[in-house]
Amino acid sequence: MMLIDEARHWWRLWSVRFYALVGVGVGFVCDHPEALTGLVAYIPPFWRPAAASAFSLTVFVILPALLRVLKQRLPNGK
Repeated sequence: MMLIDEARHWWRLWSVRFYALVGVGVGFVCDHPEALTGLVAYIPPFWRPAAASAFSLTVFVILPALLRVLKQRLPNGK
């Protein structure tokens, strides 16, 4: 099966690495929620909704789509 044969190379894809970093970030925020509240305190209250929307769209929509669309070569040349 082609999908399983290439599974050992998935970690080399940029999109997979990106989501691994996002997972680490989410784990850190869940373990240390005061770090997130301290970071949000630097953003003026007027800009917080826009900053949250921009961050969410960038991290969960735009960057993964761009990373997945970019041509990435697996070690076996595909």
